[in-house]
Amino acid sequence: MHIAPGTLVCLPRYAPYPLYGRVVEMVDEQHVRVTQVECGDPRCASEHAHADAVWPAEQVESAHAYQGRAAWEEGRMNSPNAVLLDDAA
Repeated sequence: MHIAPGTLVCLPRYAPYPLYGRVVEMVDEQHVRVTQVECGDPRCASEHAHADAVWPAEQVESAHAYQGRAAWEEGRMNSPNAVLLDDAA
């Protein structure tokens, strides 16, 4: 798979929640830097946040079929682990 900046990719983890992210750059031949990382867990956006990461290039897969979360999936703000985002940002 050709990995270009801006490509949406997937890093398979334990089922059923892979990690998704957008490629920023190739760090070297074996690693890619990704941003906008989120997991397939429906609680992800409201309960925890993922930082930018460096993933092994040989494990990265194309994720063209991935769709971002719908507005109704951003719920669970009553969770004690909810991530509070500043609206001014």
